[in-house]
Amino acid sequence: MNETTHTIRNQALKGMLWSSGGSFAFQVVRILTQIVLARLLWPEAFGLVALVMAFVSVANYLIENGMTLFLIRKQELEQDDAYTLFVANVVFAFGMMSLLVVMSNVIADALGETQVRALLMVSSSAIVFNALGSVHKALLTRDLAFRGQTIVLLISALLSGFIAIVLSFLGFGVWSLVIYNVIFQLIQTILIIRMIPIDLKGRLNQVFLKDAIVYSWKLMLSGLIHTIYENIFNLIMGGLYSTTVLGYYSNALKIRDGAAQTLTDAIQKVSFPVLSKLQDDMQQLVDTNRRILKLSIFVIFPILIGLAATSEAIVNVVFNEQWLGMIPVLQILAFNGLLIPLHKVNLNLLTVVGRTDLYLRLEIIKKVVAFITIALGLYFSVSLEQLLWILFVNALLGYIFNVHYTALLVDYGYFKQIKDVGMILITSLIMGLCVTAVPMLMDTSMFVQLLLQVSVGALVYAISAYFLTRTEFLEVANLLLKIMKRLLKK
Repeated sequence: MNETTHTIRNQALKGMLWSSGGSFAFQVVRILTQIVLARLLWPEAFGLVALVMAFVSVANYLIENGMTLFLIRKQELEQDDAYTLFVANVVFAFGMMSLLVVMSNVIADALGETQVRALLMVSSSAIVFNALGSVHKALLTRDLAFRGQTIVLLISALLSGFIAIVLSFLGFGVWSLVIYNVIFQLIQTILIIRMIPIDLKGRLNQVFLKDAIVYSWKLMLSGLIHTIYENIFNLIMGGLYSTTVLGYYSNALKIRDGAAQTLTDAIQKVSFPVLSKLQDDMQQLVDTNRRILKLSIFVIFPILIGLAATSEAIVNVVFNEQWLGMIPVLQILAFNGLLIPLHKVNLNLLTVVGRTDLYLRLEIIKKVVAFITIALGLYFSVSLEQLLWILFVNALLGYIFNVHYTALLVDYGYFKQIKDVGMILITSLIMGLCVTAVPMLMDTSMFVQLLLQVSVGALVYAISAYFLTRTEFLEVANLLLKIMKRLLKK
């Protein structure tokens, strides 16, 4: 291994520690806030906000995963590149916000929820706040500077969560959730801009903007298709079932994503700039990517399978009676989440090697299949749980499509990925079966049951992993020891 590769890996390791550790702490804060709000509000409130965010999240996704990826991937930046992208993102954000404000009446009428109009108008301001800080975050990510971003996330989550809880106590209802989202984005942007200011007296670099658009438009279109698909599902739930059911789904999704999606995104956030630096060395690119995948699923798989096994106890202990309908939703979404890191790894490779055309082709194929299967399910009037299992099947098919192209480009096909994933999955399932058996073997209160399940799960996974996946076990253990030593030194 040459010195440059060794340096990059060390930077990646440090960045992954901050990014994943910070994401864990951030999600703890977010989930605790979510729990308090869920006990103060009603499922319909979460359903209404999910309807509103179905539109806002489309614009936010394009800002965060569009041309900023080109800025991160570009080997050498010129003086006005950051300024050019900043202007482009802000103009786009104002355009999207204006469109949503103008269309708010039509959207509210179409959904049959008059309150959506005002909620959407206020929520759309978060798009602009996000755009104002998007380039700053991209520059920090490019330099693998995750410590500052982690601190910003935690401060933003704590302050916005505190404000939302206070507003809920004061009787603001659904507005507590809307203000929570907007204030979080505002605080994050203010802090991130102070960390790495951009010269706003620059000039537009038309060559950079053209190159960024050429690289990014397929990614942006792919992301747009994916985000629209996800949020149309929210609209389907709210329309065909009820806002209460959508509230169950929305809250369960946040809990699932707190356990898996955020950690996966944190790892991807680190891995994309790292892998971009290795894009000219295909073997190092694949080897580094495999290591990132195995370490990430070693942590994510047991969390998700454990979440599915303890979901009944979690909902009973943490939430109240009005949330019991969330239990089967949370269980199915937890299993669905197992495929998230696998999707990310394969799509990340396509992005790094510059094959955004394949990325777009894949997104179109997957979403056509998904829309057909969901339409068939709705035609046959399937239950909510059956519809969620259809989503799982779609995710599995999508993974199969993803790996087909990854195998062609970077020689990382089905057999190698199954080899990397298989034993960790078996270890996690052993743990899950033991956790599921706990309530069958002893009759206790839900609180005691949850404590026992978590304790048994941690012990069984640690023992099983030591014997079945020792390499990953020792590597994660060493990482934890390094973190502890740094903390003790400080």
